[in-house]
Amino acid sequence: MRKGFTNRTWMVLASAFFGAAVLASTAHAATAELRILNSTVAAEPARATTAGPAAGLAADGAATLSLVLTSAVAPSSAVVTATNEATLAIYNANFATTAPSGRKTTLDVKPSEIVSLGNNQYVICLIQAPDILKKGPDGDLPQENQPVAITVSIPNLGNLAAQVTLYPPPVLFVHGLWGNAASFQNVQTYVAGVAPFVGLPAAFLNNFAYQNDAAFDSGIVQSAIKTEVGTIISSLQAMGIAVGRVDVVAHSMGGLVARSFSADASYAGPPSRTLGVFHQIVTVDTPETGSALAMFLLDNAAATFSPNAHRLARQVKTAACPNAVTVQDCFAEQMENIAGGAIASLEPGSPNIAALPSANIPNATWRAIGATVSQSDNLIAFPNALVWELDHLIDATCPGAAYCPTASTTQPFLGDILGSEANDAIVTIASQTDSAKRPVRLMDLAHTTPADGGALVNWSLSYANVLNSTTVNSQVSAWLANSAAPTVTPTPVDSTAQPPLPWPGFDYNRELADDSSRLPQNLPYPLAMGTPIALHLDMAPQQIGKVFIFERNEFDSPLGQLEARVEPAPDGGSIVTVAPLLLGRGVIRVRANFRDYVVADRSYLVDVAPPAAAPLGFWADYPGNHQEAGPARIRLKLGDGLRGDFGLQPYVAFAAAPDRLIWLKRGVAFRVLDNGAAPAVSVDAKGFVTALRPGSSTIEARLGQFTATIEAVVEGR
Repeated sequence: MRKGFTNRTWMVLASAFFGAAVLASTAHAATAELRILNSTVAAEPARATTAGPAAGLAADGAATLSLVLTSAVAPSSAVVTATNEATLAIYNANFATTAPSGRKTTLDVKPSEIVSLGNNQYVICLIQAPDILKKGPDGDLPQENQPVAITVSIPNLGNLAAQVTLYPPPVLFVHGLWGNAASFQNVQTYVAGVAPFVGLPAAFLNNFAYQNDAAFDSGIVQSAIKTEVGTIISSLQAMGIAVGRVDVVAHSMGGLVARSFSADASYAGPPSRTLGVFHQIVTVDTPETGSALAMFLLDNAAATFSPNAHRLARQVKTAACPNAVTVQDCFAEQMENIAGGAIASLEPGSPNIAALPSANIPNATWRAIGATVSQSDNLIAFPNALVWELDHLIDATCPGAAYCPTASTTQPFLGDILGSEANDAIVTIASQTDSAKRPVRLMDLAHTTPADGGALVNWSLSYANVLNSTTVNSQVSAWLANSAAPTVTPTPVDSTAQPPLPWPGFDYNRELADDSSRLPQNLPYPLAMGTPIALHLDMAPQQIGKVFIFERNEFDSPLGQLEARVEPAPDGGSIVTVAPLLLGRGVIRVRANFRDYVVADRSYLVDVAPPAAAPLGFWADYPGNHQEAGPARIRLKLGDGLRGDFGLQPYVAFAAAPDRLIWLKRGVAFRVLDNGAAPAVSVDAKGFVTALRPGSSTIEARLGQFTATIEAVVEGR
């Protein structure tokens, strides 16, 4: 032994190295050492206690450490306490294959429950990780990157203490179809910069790459994710950090990769103590029930691009895949394969999807983010690049009835392929959040960027998508950290509106709480413009201050706020009357202010049909525009036209909001009525009128089954 160092000195140094503090309250305690050992799952669980010293514990509800005493004197019994929501359990040699036991932070250990390991070592008990998503016995959440302090009182040895650090569960990022390990770079970088992940080893945030043209449930993909999960756990175990489960953040098909793995025989094996290796799963635009676009691609893989396509469509095709002859060729230029197993596995109703276990995997918390993007040029500043490219590529393949492969119909577009439901250009909202309990739905975000990586940059397009969104990043981070940050609310439909007074006598000095669960998750369907619907709230009318409705559709500016009528319901709750004033796809946002100073705010993605009942008024043009006394009339001179902002501006009003005129920028059909003579004007689909000859014609505007007319008078020069 080196001169100047005594046995006592070595004992203190060793104790400090192992994270143990030795308290010598008796003569025997000076020779006793309390250590926390990493209970790495071994072939023989009883031998796991001989693993190395523990430096940390992942807050996944399954990770387990062993509390070991080294002493020449056998302990008579012990009373153990743990902090930071960690729980304690009597040692069981089969702990690796059994679920964690009850939540005890103080444990009385009998002499018969203390296990001798030989060489004067004794297993006092097991230390079980808390679950960061759950409150502990004292009602507090675990604090990550903070110590778990263990104190032990042994009658014949005294008091001893040790501690380890509590860490967040590691995160596995699983990309989607035709993605790669870099797909999640933006999200991963964001997560790495926020608590509790700042400064942690890289092993806590892992990218997972798999053969990206294979079906999500193929053996090669499932084997790869199994290996990756094992690598994460073992790498942290090697650092002395016990891990039983991992969190997953998955984009698109990656969510199905993870979901499929939950049916693997090894999924609930020893690392997870039968709970399953996925602790929390965050899916972003995952096609839980498939995507109709997969079926369309398979059906049209051999379709050829037409030289007679519209000029702009040909330009887009040349930019995206210049040498392609067929749709499959276009994907092949990106080293992607339509005919592979991945596309077929994503068809709605495919055997692959039918065989999947539930998205609500037992013992795992599922969080879903769904996104929708406008397929109109007017909803966002610029058309979305993904929508714009795909629509033009379809147009280049099938520019009209004479050139389509079937020679029977005009080309479909994304809206036709995916149906009338809101979608992100690849997956419908309904599929993204199918069976999710409280999903977050975001607007104006596409599924991803175009596959060509920016060949369309010269078209001034929007590349807004879920993999490069601060809103998505912050929501994912809040879920992973289980922080107090509220769930992200979709972008307000009218960001310029002043906050309304919640009710007379409202106290501005009181803090408001948020509880969106007080509003129904969905609106009643179907919805028709101007037809009131009843929204049921469980609170009595006297408990509600005011309820405000905000609306926006994909064609118009926000419609602004409207106060809703609140009436008593037969069951003691309330009925809030909501009358959709938008047409087509859009958002209805409901904000309810309760007198207990709670606010419920929820946005609903909707599709609203034309009016089913006669509106209060319907005009082919704004009542104050181009009118004289008598019948509605506009006047033009030969050679002039109503163009741009000077086209017809149809308006409608409903009894549900009699003081509100709604400009119908889209959704109205126009035609010139046949009066037996040559028409004096022509009118296009957008209401732009062109003078053809002196005379007059009647223009009809049609909103669903309702019509309005206006006379167009053309004078000579």
